[in-house]
Amino acid sequence: MKTVLIVDDEKNDRQMLKSMIQESGVPVGVVMECGDGEAAYEILREQEIDVMFMDIHMPVLDGIGLMRKVKGLPVRPLVVAVSRYGDFACAVELMRCGVQDYFLKPVSHEQIARTMEKFESQVILWDVADRTNRKMGYQQIKYLLLNRPASNSGSGLLEEYPGGEYINSHEYLLCVWRHSGLRFFTVDGIYLENVGGNDVLITSARSMGLLLKNELANDFVGLSNAHSGIGELWDAYDEAMENRRVAFFTSTAFIGGKGGYRVPDKLKETAKKLLATEACSQRIQILGTDKTQELSRIWELFFWTARKLQFTPEEFEGAVVKAISDIQQTYPYAAGSAEGMERLRAPWSWGSLDEYQKAFFAFLLQVHEWQNEHYDSSLSQRKMQEALAYIRENYAKDLNMAVVSNYVSMNYSFFSYTFKQYTGTNFVNYLRNIRMEEARRLLQQSELKVNEIGRNVGYHNEKHFLKTFKSYFGVSPSEYRKNTDPNHLT
Repeated sequence: MKTVLIVDDEKNDRQMLKSMIQESGVPVGVVMECGDGEAAYEILREQEIDVMFMDIHMPVLDGIGLMRKVKGLPVRPLVVAVSRYGDFACAVELMRCGVQDYFLKPVSHEQIARTMEKFESQVILWDVADRTNRKMGYQQIKYLLLNRPASNSGSGLLEEYPGGEYINSHEYLLCVWRHSGLRFFTVDGIYLENVGGNDVLITSARSMGLLLKNELANDFVGLSNAHSGIGELWDAYDEAMENRRVAFFTSTAFIGGKGGYRVPDKLKETAKKLLATEACSQRIQILGTDKTQELSRIWELFFWTARKLQFTPEEFEGAVVKAISDIQQTYPYAAGSAEGMERLRAPWSWGSLDEYQKAFFAFLLQVHEWQNEHYDSSLSQRKMQEALAYIRENYAKDLNMAVVSNYVSMNYSFFSYTFKQYTGTNFVNYLRNIRMEEARRLLQQSELKVNEIGRNVGYHNEKHFLKTFKSYFGVSPSEYRKNTDPNHLT
């Protein structure tokens, strides 16, 4: 048996159970522990667990809630539920959710040994082929959705897998929404994470209706018509993606049916002009100038036009990706200091146009401010001098780079870059150096106690001060004082 997971909010109970498992006579590679159901679920998502011992009553996510989530995992562990309280109804619900055994605390060595022996046999006889096939089937579906074969010829590749079997035996809807990495569903069907920046769910109309009212109520999703059979899978995906783009542009929580995206036959003159080379160039060249309001206006107009569905999805994506590439080429240092640039190249990975626009404008503003500051060297130099003076006056306070950059009115990223260029070191090291030199002076010239000196130079945690001082000077503060003044009494 490779891995056992113990889930219990009581540390003593976890340790006792771990000892019993290790003494059961069944060899186990790793015994893992965690204190609540949510943490356990994250572990189960990331790696295969053979057996899980789970307390029922836990904070954050209790045992029944955890089992409802575990039911949907492609690979599930064998589960033993334990509790201090006898609750028949709870036990029945847990068995329905897939729990193999139910024990009342305190659990005996004999119970654990018998269970581990029984589970060891089951793990050995586990149908590994079924696990492998299911994973391969889901990966095959994911690959074929992103790489559509000619004339749906890839449908035959799916029929032998569990995923293909589900699609062939159910009428289904296909739903697409922004990938967040946090979503999980306990409905029947196929859930595929991060398919080209989106999550995909293939399930029945009834289950989809419940999800749209609950888990997906706040997402901007694209939904296909009802389909059946593997041969219609790509039509369902195309419909859902088309409607997902409508949801993205219009911030509509749900777009259903076929062919939701409709661009007017003739684009408005404004839209044509905004896509012209000259207009694209203007939106880039205005960065770093003193025309901040004009910068905001022309990009607001671009996004307003997109919101009115005057660009096709391809035109919108092409325009923003080209803009990012042009900014990176025109202002390499400024773009390099900005955050989130790479993700902006994939607009459909964002929930909506509003969300994407907010991030895009934040990126533009960072580049704009960096460019303005960077090419006014005299201003930057004055601000650095102000910053250093402020640090020297306030090093004993709770000081960090955000406080100082705000004080001198500089963008955080640009301040970090300029500070290192000006001083030759980063902010953390510079502040530490000032504090250490002042601590050295006080040790030599004052009768203050070591902990008082630590507070006087900005370290309110004595252990942190002692550790930092020894790392900096090679000796403790007391040793330093003794070495520099043999007659000084510590």
